[in-house]
Amino acid sequence: MGGAGKSVLVNCFLGEEYAPASAEMPTFNSCIYKKSNDRTIALNYQGQQIIFKNPAAVKEYILDEFRNAQVDNKGGYILDDMEIHYVPHADSLCSYTVIDTPGPDLAGSDHKKVAYKWIGEADVVVFIVDYAKHLTKSEEEFFRDIKTAFEEHNKIYSFIVVVNKLDLMYLSEEKKSAVRFIDFLRAKLKELGYRGFIVLGISALQYFYAQKALRIKECAGLDTDDGEMLRECLDASLRRYQGMEEMTVLSFIDNQIRNLLWFHGKDGATLETLREKSGVEQLIKYINYIALEKASIEVFKQKMSLIDRRLKEIKDNILSQIRDLMEDRDRLVKEMSIIRRFYEEASAEMTEKAAFDKNTDNMRRDINLAHKSLSLIINAHIDNIMKQSTRILTSLSNDELIALQNGNNLHTIDEVSSQIKTGVIGKNYMQVMGKYEKYINSDLSEKERALQEQSRAIQTKIMEYSGYIRGVENEDIHIALPKVPSSFSSLDFPAIVLKFDSVFYPTLFKGRLARKRGFMGTLLMIISLGRINQRTGRFKFDDIKLKKAIFLIRKSLEDSMQKWIAEKDRELFSHIKLHLDGLGDEISNEIERVIGGYKSIFDEIINEMNRSKETIESRIAFLGNAEKSMEGFCNLWSEFRAAQKAM
Repeated sequence: MGGAGKSVLVNCFLGEEYAPASAEMPTFNSCIYKKSNDRTIALNYQGQQIIFKNPAAVKEYILDEFRNAQVDNKGGYILDDMEIHYVPHADSLCSYTVIDTPGPDLAGSDHKKVAYKWIGEADVVVFIVDYAKHLTKSEEEFFRDIKTAFEEHNKIYSFIVVVNKLDLMYLSEEKKSAVRFIDFLRAKLKELGYRGFIVLGISALQYFYAQKALRIKECAGLDTDDGEMLRECLDASLRRYQGMEEMTVLSFIDNQIRNLLWFHGKDGATLETLREKSGVEQLIKYINYIALEKASIEVFKQKMSLIDRRLKEIKDNILSQIRDLMEDRDRLVKEMSIIRRFYEEASAEMTEKAAFDKNTDNMRRDINLAHKSLSLIINAHIDNIMKQSTRILTSLSNDELIALQNGNNLHTIDEVSSQIKTGVIGKNYMQVMGKYEKYINSDLSEKERALQEQSRAIQTKIMEYSGYIRGVENEDIHIALPKVPSSFSSLDFPAIVLKFDSVFYPTLFKGRLARKRGFMGTLLMIISLGRINQRTGRFKFDDIKLKKAIFLIRKSLEDSMQKWIAEKDRELFSHIKLHLDGLGDEISNEIERVIGGYKSIFDEIINEMNRSKETIESRIAFLGNAEKSMEGFCNLWSEFRAAQKAM
């Protein structure tokens, strides 16, 4: 369509030469010609409005922009759209808004996109084919591609194909070649699937020059309706403007009048004849008819199509919203499951990290070791007492021995003792206490660090869901585990005094001997522990009997000491266990407090998610009902459309 005479036809519509018309200069943009409301000729272009005195001035400005675009390869030969406000001439046949678009052959342009845009907005679409060029490949491809746009907008009757430059048929070897070309074009369009279109042949230049000739100075006689007088006026005008610019118009008029005479036998042709034979008036009348009659039908159909599209858009939008809401709901359900599982796992992990291993088995083992160590010390003291006892017993006189056997207490025996100091006892037991105090404090510190890390991890998760927290203070919950109190290692272990008289009792020997010998044992009491020295008459211990007596005394001391140690072991273990149980209770209470604090936050998050989920489900239900209502309306609309097509 490039160079097909679009701009000349535009000028025919406007009645003045606004659009640059040049065979070498294509249209580089969309030029929108609108009727001026205030009879001011203006150009809106690149954000500015320029006022012009006459159509020639605005045409020259546009032509300069086209020339610049022609040499601007970097710009891709594209200009911004221009909006020209024109003043219709008194003899113009229409006052529509006319859009002059680039042709499909223009390098660097995408005419299809431009055409798609204006087909949707225009009431009538005129596609111009150059008679001299026949049907170009690009034009045929354009017809094929653009067909869907006409069908989509229901503008079959608004599509007019115009074969321009029929004035060139007189240069053809065959007079009827124009008719054949128009028939060929109709067949090609039908082959491409077009229906209801019209093909008209015109000579826009013939019509426009016939109008323009009347405005040439000193050529007023050209408007005569007498063919012979026109001939005389035309000859005079040709002589007057010989070699001037006006000769282009006058010479063309002269040739066309002669062609009518010699090719069609039309004698006495006038400018009115040229305008009539140009086909432009018929084209404009048909455009008026389409705009007023068939265009109204197509507008109705277009509105129906718009309703179809809008209904589809609304329905698709509803379904899209339902899908999105369902995805949001499913995401919320998944998030709630994740956060519940996270809280349960985090609580279990926190409880596990806070678990307090009392380790009583190891304590018993360590206390037993301390017990054995203290037993060795006590045995050493018992050995010392036994040595003292042996020395005293072997140094007793007859009377003292008899008195001892008779149950009398001896002052000498009372003095036999050995003291185990507090420090010696504490050294054994306090070592155990210190070890466990250090171990427990270290374990508590490690637990506190681990729990603080766990708390920070929970806080991070809470921050991820901070948008769901309403009215809940999201502050760090400080974890403070208890420490081993000073009373843990403040046990008092008094000194132990081992006394001979505390374990020795007068019947110690008698009782044992009496059980063995019965009543006669008392008679043999004197000789049971020793014998009388015949030479001196003194009573003397028998070594074997003495050893037996000392063994019994030692055994009694050891038994009493073991009972004391066992009692202290129980006391120590009970003391440690009491503290450990207390620490365990304090840790449990602290963890319960922390977990409870976090539980209230997570519960609020879950509650808020549930509220969001309920809101989403309510919207899904609402949109579902809306979709059902839309379905019913669409069915009614389909019935209405079917009825309209049947009419």
